[in-house]
Amino acid sequence: MAKVLLIDDDARCRARTSRQLTRLGHAVASLDTEAVGAAASALLRRGTRRPDVVVIDPFVSDMHALPMVQMVCATARRPVLVMTAPRPDHEIARILVAGADDYVGKPASPLVLDARIGAILRRRPVEEEADQLMVGQLRLDSASREVSVAGRALCLTRTEFDLIARLAEAPGRYVPRARLAELLSPDGSLSVGALNTLLSRLRAKLGESARQPRYLHSSRSRGIALMDAERG
Repeated sequence: MAKVLLIDDDARCRARTSRQLTRLGHAVASLDTEAVGAAASALLRRGTRRPDVVVIDPFVSDMHALPMVQMVCATARRPVLVMTAPRPDHEIARILVAGADDYVGKPASPLVLDARIGAILRRRPVEEEADQLMVGQLRLDSASREVSVAGRALCLTRTEFDLIARLAEAPGRYVPRARLAELLSPDGSLSVGALNTLLSRLRAKLGESARQPRYLHSSRSRGIALMDAERG
């Protein structure tokens, strides 16, 4: 699961891609190219809302494509995946030389796009800028792998921490159970049933239950989300 900034002037494509990536568990924000300059400060903003990867179609016009890729790479300081209609090889080479990390042609299938994003992030892991995240009274420290509630430290197993850390990447966003199991165990060793058992143990340590959730909210159709207890 990643925080994705999608930049595309095609409103239909932008909406469709946003829906597809959201279904796969990513947190997606989107802009058209005219808003990129105005959003420079947002791209530079530190903290949990800053994207992990930028997906952009820079070809508003052939003349502007290269400068736009260069500007986004310099401003966002994040991996950049160019997703655009098939282009000649020399144009693709130029945008890669300009700083883009990868290219995928439109229309890209959701699974291929998801795999490209994952591959980019494996090659260029995102630099941790904000080690600590607060969700209500719950504090998660990714550097020390510690979690506390109202100042009370919790003793979590590795998989319990990994579960809550995955959900903390996009607080308030539901992640389907099957997708969450896949993210926690790419080798397929964690079944949905085992995930539910893991979730029950984690809830007990958080002092909640499925019927009375404080932080871990579940929906049969949408999956699991980490939410502020006072807002959930």
